Order: sequence, then C-alpha cells, then structure tokens
Amino acid sequence: MNTEQIMAFANGLAGYADTPSDSAIYNSGDGIKRVLAGIDVGVGELLAAKQLGYDLVLAHHPLGIPGGWHFYKEHERHLLEAGVPADAAREAVSARFLEFELRDHVANHDHVGSYARLIGMPLMNIHAVADELGRRVLQAKIDDALAAGSDATVGDVCDAVSAIPEIANSPTDVVVRVGDRTNKAGRVKMAHGCYTNGGYEVAQAYWRNGVRTVCYIHVMGDALKKLMAEPNPGNLIITGHISSDEIGMNILVDALRHQGLEVDAVSGLRMRGN
Repeated sequence: MNTEQIMAFANGLAGYADTPSDSAIYNSGDGIKRVLAGIDVGVGELLAAKQLGYDLVLAHHPLGIPGGWHFYKEHERHLLEAGVPADAAREAVSARFLEFELRDHVANHDHVGSYARLIGMPLMNIHAVADELGRRVLQAKIDDALAAGSDATVGDVCDAVSAIPEIANSPTDVVVRVGDRTNKAGRVKMAHGCYTNGGYEVAQAYWRNGVRTVCYIHVMGDALKKLMAEPNPGNLIITGHISSDEIGMNILVDALRHQGLEVDAVSGLRMRGN
C-alpha cells in the first residue's frame, strides 16, 4: 500500500468521502509493509523508525496542518442532531474560532514534516477518523447503560465507559467534573471526534437544550470553571484523553493489519492484547 491508499482506506472506515482537515500526509511513500504508530510522534520517533526499518510513521494527533482546526465545526452537526436550535449550535461552535486562528498563526507547521522529508521517512496522521470510530464505541456503551430506563445515573454511565479495555487499563480514571455520580443521567451525549473538546460553549448548549450529561475526553481549567459556575448546570464526565484516543486508533490499527500491514505501537498507543 501507499500513503494515499492508507488514507483513503481509513476515511472509508468512518464513512468520510474526503480527508478531514485535521489529518494529512506530510511525506508520501509507497510499498508500505511495516508501520510504527503512535498517539503523538516527533523527530525522535521518525529517527527510531528509520533505524528500525519501518516504512511509515503513523501519528494520531496532527503534526502541523494550517487550518486543521476547521474540523471543529463538526460539533455543530452533533448539536443539531441532539435537537439544539441551529442558531444556538452555530454560536456555540463559532465562539472558539478566533482562539484557533490565533494558535494557527504562531504554529510551526512544518517542524516534524521537514525532518520526515530530510531522512526519507513517510509520515502521516489520522485524527478525525480514529476519533469518530472511538466516539461510536463510547456512545454505544453509554446507550447500553441508559437502556435500563430513566433511573440510570451518571455513575452508571461512568461505569459503562470504564469497562472499555483501553479505559479500564488507563492510568487515569473516568471523572465527574461537574455534577455527581448519584445524579440521574438523563440524555447523554459523547461529544468527541470534532478536532477537540467543545469547551464551555458546546457543553452549555447541550445542557440548555435537554442533554443533561455531556461527556468530553478532556477539558481545560478555564472552561471547567465557567461550567461549574452555571446557574443550572448539567453533568460533565471526562473519560480521559489518551485512553479515549486509543479506542479508535486500535480499531484503525486492527483494520490495517487485516489489510496485511505489520503495525507496532509507541507513544501512548497500547494495542489490545499487548
């Protein structure tokens, strides 16, 4: 396989017709048989892969993509599906656009990619596809917990998510950051697979429109403080960043192995059974 075929194959797993803006090929390659995959990769992983005879380094997180943050707009689709009015959904998502633009203007977009080309190591990242695959697993577990009826609690949701192997074996725990395990869960949304977490505005939009429990894989302090200060807060569950990312990446890795590729893992990616 070549890098372009791998990207097209991955897109198909999640039903994407085009490559999402947060995923890219930084240095193309063909004849790929051995892949070194990780959640985060840098120059060190490139040099190690070269020395060890790998044909491709596959990262999860983006390595410098101008405008890659535009995939954050995917939150709007999920908000609309949950019944949030279009104007409110649009406003919640657009609130962070300036922040992302400012970050984009100070980023070194070609740091790792330039080294990949220098040493002749094919390099790519697959972000949205893996996150979407992981989101579906997480939401399915949540829905199973809710299937018992209206008495399902936030704790029941946490326990269901915690049973997923990648999270069960994680050094971090599933945590309720706003609300309490004893609260009724109500409607629950796994807000993941949209470049990054929705911060204050997206969670608030869900809460104010009937989704009482929001699950993020991570949240930053300023957003959390504002959510905790809401006059009528819902519940916010944090599932854990790297362990949640591993779920979708493991699905992707398994699919690539079925295509005949040899895939080894480093940098936070722990494969099931390893």
